[in-house]
Amino acid sequence: MPDNFEKLFSQLPSPDLPEGLFGVVLAKIAARKKARIKLHFAIFALTSVISLAALVPALTAVSRGFSNSGFMEFLSLTFSDFLIVSVYWQNYVLSLLEALPVLETAIFLAVLLSLIESLRLTIRDLKIFHKLKLI
Repeated sequence: MPDNFEKLFSQLPSPDLPEGLFGVVLAKIAARKKARIKLHFAIFALTSVISLAALVPALTAVSRGFSNSGFMEFLSLTFSDFLIVSVYWQNYVLSLLEALPVLETAIFLAVLLSLIESLRLTIRDLKIFHKLKLI
C-alpha cells in the first residue's frame, strides 16, 4: 500500500513556491512570538499589581483574625508556662487549632501565592524581552 502512495505522489508536479516565502513565514512567526510575549507580560504585570493591591486587605484581615480569635494569647502560653503546656499538650494543640483563623489565613496565602507566581512569570517574560531586545 505505501508503494502505491509513493508512486502517486512521485507523479504529481511539485508546486512552484514564490521567492522569499521562507523568510516571510519566519518573519511572521517571529512577529507572532513577540506579540504573544508582550501580551503575556502585560497580563502577568497586571496580575502582579492586582495581587499586590489585594495583599494589604488580606494581611489586615489575617491580623484581625489572629487578634480576634485569641490565637496569639494561646501561643504565648508556650513561652510563659511551658511546663503546663507540656503536661496538657494535647488540649493545648486542640485549643490552638480551634483558635486558628483558617479562612483568613487561606485567603492571605492564596493572594501571596498569586503575587509570587505572577511576579515569577513577569520576570521570566522580562528576561525574554531582553534576550529578544524588545525593550
